[in-house]
Amino acid sequence: PPLPQFQCRLTKVSTNVQLDRFGGPYLFINGAHYSIPSGGVTLSASGLTPSTLYYIYAYMNAGTMTLEASATAPAIDSTYGHKIKTSDATRTLVGMARPVTGPAWVDTAAQRFVVSFFNRRQIGGLNNFTTGRSSSSTSTVEINSEIRCEFLTWADEAVSVAINGSITVSTGSTTAWSYIGFDGTTADDAGAADMSSTSTETCSVSGSLVKSGLSEG
Repeated sequence: PPLPQFQCRLTKVSTNVQLDRFGGPYLFINGAHYSIPSGGVTLSASGLTPSTLYYIYAYMNAGTMTLEASATAPAIDSTYGHKIKTSDATRTLVGMARPVTGPAWVDTAAQRFVVSFFNRRQIGGLNNFTTGRSSSSTSTVEINSEIRCEFLTWADEAVSVAINGSITVSTGSTTAWSYIGFDGTTADDAGAADMSSTSTETCSVSGSLVKSGLSEG
């Protein structure tokens, strides 16, 4: 038999998440190929719970391709080998998304909360401090939450991250460190430091790493 086809990509379009054709029209669902409508298939965030991770599944509803948001994690279909909703082969996994207050879907540089399972692409995030931030802590702390870049990721992906900016140390013989951290204040394997030999000193900061092994979601 022909190999299952997954010619689709899930993105945010206007206020909805939308499944569109990509490289062809077909999506494999429950042992058969179905044509994705040329205008795509949409799903609103209405009725969903903010700050909850939802897997997005496609299924056929009386001959019409439809999307479903479910907190139920996927599993591998024992017959065809693709990912389905656990214990429900009528649902094919196509993505995941996390609504914010509203509820509403969001996909911005600071919050990448819609990702496709098929035909994945690099998606950039970016954030910055809006003013100078300071700390006198002797342990690693988050100086201010406004610099966070929030995103969803699949468990099999690696994430490339970087920081750049400057540090000013206001006391002589003091070292200030800047680190990248994930889901908390634990410093990761990338950081930069400024050692002040005078009462006030400023230096540039940069650091980057490729992080794998992050939890899915």
